Amino acid sequence: MFWDSEKPYWQPALLAIFLVPESPRWLIGKGREEEARQVLVKYHGNGDDNDEFVRWEFTEIVNTLRLERESSSNGWAELWRTPGNRKRCGLIIATAIFSQCNSNGLVSNYLAAILRTIGITDSITQAYINGGLTIWCWLVSLTAAFFVDRVGRRVLFLFAGVGMLISFTIWTACSAVYAKTESSSTAGIAKGQAQMKSAITEVEHA
Repeated sequence: MFWDSEKPYWQPALLAIFLVPESPRWLIGKGREEEARQVLVKYHGNGDDNDEFVRWEFTEIVNTLRLERESSSNGWAELWRTPGNRKRCGLIIATAIFSQCNSNGLVSNYLAAILRTIGITDSITQAYINGGLTIWCWLVSLTAAFFVDRVGRRVLFLFAGVGMLISFTIWTACSAVYAKTESSSTAGIAKGQAQMKSAITEVEHA
């Protein structure tokens, strides 16, 4: 798709790539440390060989690559070799799944289509709901941020997960009822669920 784009972004990028310096990290990894240091001096130290930030950054890259080489002997099997690692791996996978299932992108991009499935077809009403949800999400997110240190992220995460499950269940039921009866009586319930779901999503993001 990048090459077939109507706007030929790739043409200037293809020409400019020859003017971009090599990554210092890549150079150090290939044993070309002096070249890497010169790149850092030129772009991060304004040409000063004794710049403190350049020395610190160069040392950090070297140490990071050394640690990566030392730990490279540990394969993917380490993720589930011990009970502790299995638990951590499970938490990482669950967090990734929850992040994708929080419906933030769904509501942001397809709210109008979703509202039509529950009987809210007027464009003005849809615009009001969209604007109201945006303000509502901002308020809830701002409020929830103050409770992170008090109640902990785990509690907020679990509360948000259960809440979104309930909200989506009711929302799906409203959509099914409207599809069968085409009655707008489900619209009011769905509006409330939309607000509830958006609030819960912002709590999770906090």
